[in-house]
Amino acid sequence: MELYRNRAVTDLYEPGSVMKVVTMATAIDLGVVTPNTTYVDTGVATVPGGEILNWDFSVNGTTTMTQVLQKSLNTGAVWVSSQIGPERFYEYIKRFGFGEPTHVGLGGEAAGNVRTSDDPEWYPVDLATNSFGQGISVTPLQMITAVATIANGGQLIQPSIVQEIAGPDESRVFKPVAVRRVISESAARTLREMMQAVVEGNPAHMAKVPGYHVAGKTGTSFISVGGGYAPDITIASFVGFVPADDPQIIALIKIDKPQNDTLGGTVAAPVFAAMAPQILTCLGIRPDAPETVRQGG
Repeated sequence: MELYRNRAVTDLYEPGSVMKVVTMATAIDLGVVTPNTTYVDTGVATVPGGEILNWDFSVNGTTTMTQVLQKSLNTGAVWVSSQIGPERFYEYIKRFGFGEPTHVGLGGEAAGNVRTSDDPEWYPVDLATNSFGQGISVTPLQMITAVATIANGGQLIQPSIVQEIAGPDESRVFKPVAVRRVISESAARTLREMMQAVVEGNPAHMAKVPGYHVAGKTGTSFISVGGGYAPDITIASFVGFVPADDPQIIALIKIDKPQNDTLGGTVAAPVFAAMAPQILTCLGIRPDAPETVRQGG
């Protein structure tokens, strides 16, 4: 039966740093930070219940919110979540659709697992770890739907699998259904620009698509085993949309237990870069950044 399981809706996983986009979108929408807001990264965030380090053990000093996403800093996500506070953070987590099915119409869809501050088993360290995608479980469809909210100008659109049913006498077209507004249009635009800076701000980023502006975010998460995490088994992911300022396609690349590398940026991002040009060509979406072709990407 495992061969027939639709992993996009049935399988739960911890999304890792892709969740930093949701945390940052929440803070931007609430007005508690801007892309240029800074904090001082000492390389460690101390919260009740533990200390949190950056994924690469780096110490970055004065750092902007855009750089938090570019460098994927855990300490930055923790700092941002502390400015938001638990009540507002989990309110937005729910708004983005986590903790409930997307109602896409596919059997076996999981709701995900989100422990909020109303739960007696919740601890302050949960807010910190949830801010960078640890200790929270989602389905791939939930994750891509949440990021698509940013691409769609702040509106959560219910995912669907049927566009049109054509019969001999008539056809029925299914139009996109807007579930709710999650963040403002201006906040969504700001996040699109920040996510574009994530890809284009790194000359060696492996999700770049020649001829197009790409917005995206990588994620690397460990797999929970026996009440802890396996130190050398990961889930590598990348979510991106293109063109960045007028999104036409979005994709989530999720690779379980990669063998030769463990990071989303080196395992999943290149898959996006390989697939996107073929999809864009098939859909007839013209390049919006021809200068990147002239410069060789």
